[in-house]
Amino acid sequence: MFTSKKLCLNFLVLNLSVIFLIACSKHDYSDRIEEVLRSNPEMVLKAIEDNPIDFIQAIQQAADYSRDELLKRQVKEERKRVRYYINNPIKPRLRGDEGHIGYFNSGVQIVVFSDFQCPYSARGFENIQKLMGQSDVGDITYILKHNPLNFHSEALIAAKYFEAIRLKSNDKAISFHNYLFNNHDGFRRGRAFLSEAVEHVGLTVYVVEELIDKNPKIYQRVREDIQEAKDFGFDGTPVFVVNGVVLEGARDVDHYAKIIEKLREHKKSGPSTQISQN
Repeated sequence: MFTSKKLCLNFLVLNLSVIFLIACSKHDYSDRIEEVLRSNPEMVLKAIEDNPIDFIQAIQQAADYSRDELLKRQVKEERKRVRYYINNPIKPRLRGDEGHIGYFNSGVQIVVFSDFQCPYSARGFENIQKLMGQSDVGDITYILKHNPLNFHSEALIAAKYFEAIRLKSNDKAISFHNYLFNNHDGFRRGRAFLSEAVEHVGLTVYVVEELIDKNPKIYQRVREDIQEAKDFGFDGTPVFVVNGVVLEGARDVDHYAKIIEKLREHKKSGPSTQISQN
């Protein structure tokens, strides 16, 4: 009962304080309200007992308001970040032989720092596939770089498998990549799922692991990607870099399309044109 009382009290204090924060007043009553309520916690319980429906409605309204305000703030901050990166694009290191879909000389390059076992990486790729299927967005190249997170048990070995398969064939590597993402629930079966994906592209685990054992550059390449992600400050996955504009997390198709349109508008206006940060 103490926990419930304390929770209700804190919630009531918070929401009454919010009222005073969103309304202009030359007086600051919030400290006094908090003092009174904390000195007389029974007032909170009595108010709830007498008006349970009103209390629940107040909680819902406060939650709705907080969610809406948070969303507005996130949208504003996202727009500011996008404008910054359009003016100051980052440049991931590209060796020229990364696993990729499309052509390296396309007008739009989407470099993704991904984790095969991350469900958001899978979701993000699903939307990139939809984006690349739209005729009005033009040529897009999807380029994969690795950032396997240490709490995903199969992510690192999946990245190594991908790089080993890429040495055989980019097409086979992308087929392996697509199989993992399009059948993502299979990761529940652990290493057996990776073996299944290897066999799906016409290879064997023995051949792939032999390649990894004999070629230390495979693991080195994965480590280089991980370090690059760290240097950029990317501590989660996926992170998409669209012609230098950083987008963290899985976004919907329209969001990517709007970024591409902004980039094209900026290009038309000239590379020296700075987009206002306001």
